[in-house]
Amino acid sequence: GLVRRAEGGRPYDFFRGRVLIPIRDRLGRVVGFGGRVFGAHEHDGPKYVNTPETPLFHKGELVFGLDLAANAVRSTHQLLIVEGYTDVMAAHQAGWRNAVAVLGTATTEHHAALVRRSGAREVVLAFDGDEAGRKASQRALLGLLKLPVALRVAVLAEGRDPGDLLIDPAGAGEFKAAVEGAREWFDWALAGLAGLHGRELAD
Repeated sequence: GLVRRAEGGRPYDFFRGRVLIPIRDRLGRVVGFGGRVFGAHEHDGPKYVNTPETPLFHKGELVFGLDLAANAVRSTHQLLIVEGYTDVMAAHQAGWRNAVAVLGTATTEHHAALVRRSGAREVVLAFDGDEAGRKASQRALLGLLKLPVALRVAVLAEGRDPGDLLIDPAGAGEFKAAVEGAREWFDWALAGLAGLHGRELAD
């Protein structure tokens, strides 16, 4: 998926103007790439794009960073799921070696199987502190609810995200407090219903 052809047949770089991040399977084999827009290309298309689906690359079957987090998960029995590649990288650099991401998709049975095999007894979701992050947390919970693990959700301040917090010493403390004080998933879900009425509540 690195090269595509334009309508006229001319080949072009699919990830042009992006920082390329290798995506590996649980065994550490590179199976695809993620690209984040960079510099002068900041407004060219979506912020992140992944390798298109291929025989090796299936978003719904990959947990980004799991190959690097495996040892930490086995020793701590905790898996920390954040929202994107840069969040995972910032978390690992800040000492959160158990951090992974699910590539912007709802969790699937394949993700759940990987989490089960990781040895995690607790899964903490730490997504962006905005409406999109809250919806991403809901999608992430979907495929994990059947697992025999404790599921908790860390609540970040409005407009804050793990990557930004973890590159700042003060923010790193804020992130640590949010993870350690993460709410049990059902309590978090109920709190999200506060203030909703009528059709909003039904949806």
